[in-house]
Amino acid sequence: MVTSLNNSTSDIKKEMCSARHCKGVLTSKECQVVLGYIEALNLNKVRSDILSKVDQVILERSPENDWLYKKVQETLLKINDEYYQFEVVGLEDIQLLEYHFLHYMHPHFDCFTPSTSDRKLVISIQIGPDRYLGGNLFVRAAEGLIRASRNDGDALVFPAYLQHFVSRIFFGKRTSLVCRLRGKNDLQ
Repeated sequence: MVTSLNNSTSDIKKEMCSARHCKGVLTSKECQVVLGYIEALNLNKVRSDILSKVDQVILERSPENDWLYKKVQETLLKINDEYYQFEVVGLEDIQLLEYHFLHYMHPHFDCFTPSTSDRKLVISIQIGPDRYLGGNLFVRAAEGLIRASRNDGDALVFPAYLQHFVSRIFFGKRTSLVCRLRGKNDLQ
C-alpha cells in the first residue's frame, strides 16, 4: 500500500514538473500575421540585463489581435485542465521577442519575485521559419532538458516554476511569442 502511494506521489510530481509540446497552435498564415504585428510595432526595444539580450515588445490586446489572445488562452487553459489544474484568473499581455546575433536568455524562472509570484503557466510559440543557428529554448523538466520545437506555430507549455533559457544565437533571427497564465494564489 505504501509503495503505491509513493508511486502515485512520484507520478504527480513528475507531471507537475513536465513540459508539453503543442504542434500547430498557430498556422503558418497566422504566424505571418504576427510577424506583421512586430513590423507595425517597430520592434526595437532591446532588453539587455544580467539575464538576457533580446528585442521585445508587448502586444497589447485590441480588436485586431483578439483572435490571437483567444487562441493562446484556449491552448493554455486546455493544457492546464489536462495536466496541471492550477486555479487561474487570466492572461498577461503577449510578448513578442526577436533574438538576433549573440542574443540569448540565461537560465531563469518566471515566478519567484513579488510581481511574478502568481504566474502559473508559460507558453512559447515559434513564429516564423527555422532559419537560425543556436537560439534554442530549453526547459529543465522532470524528464530532463527539453528543447522546444523550431517548427512554425508549434509551442512549448510549462509551469512558470521550471527553469528555462534560450541559447545564444549565432546566425539568423529567432522570433517567438511568449505569454503567461496567472493564478489566484502566489507560489510560496
